[in-house]
Amino acid sequence: MKSIWEAAFVAVKDGAILGFCTFLKEDFYPENRYFPWISSIFVAEDARGNRISHKMIEHVIAYAKTKGFSCVYIPSDMKPFMHEEVQHLAREFQENRKILLALGDENRQHMMLEIMRMGECRGVRVGAITERTHLSRPAVSHHLRVLREAGLIKMRREGTKNYYYFDADTEAMASLLRMLEHARKVMAALPDRTDED
Repeated sequence: MKSIWEAAFVAVKDGAILGFCTFLKEDFYPENRYFPWISSIFVAEDARGNRISHKMIEHVIAYAKTKGFSCVYIPSDMKPFMHEEVQHLAREFQENRKILLALGDENRQHMMLEIMRMGECRGVRVGAITERTHLSRPAVSHHLRVLREAGLIKMRREGTKNYYYFDADTEAMASLLRMLEHARKVMAALPDRTDED
């Protein structure tokens, strides 16, 4: 007897079927302990390269959540697809490398927090930041440059004075958030491997 949440999904555009996939408890693997899982993903040849399978998987994951499932599995014969997803994620990590490196340094994290804590909307000077850290003025200037290049802080000039303020570049932050959401989805689609030797 089939579970009431099992379903088939079809991708359609302008009345043409672009692809389909199924969401199952059991089928080819009657004693499968990993469920629910996505099976039989197919995309028409002329629709390939448009991430149709990715969109269908996202749709199935959203559907699974409405049915109370926290994750969805893809069987091992989908390794090429997952490899493609992981490679895409690796490219996203590379694209976000500057912001990740900037955020990964403890001194820069501390400096960002201090800039926010100072509460100066118009910005703070290097000297004020230096007073709140254990770093030298040149080291603070270096870290500020890294944070600026990553799009995490901005600088405003007033005559010969520079003021730094926290105002994350919207594109840099949007790119980072997209990558993190993609990473979450890829990890959720992978089976639990804690019992593997």
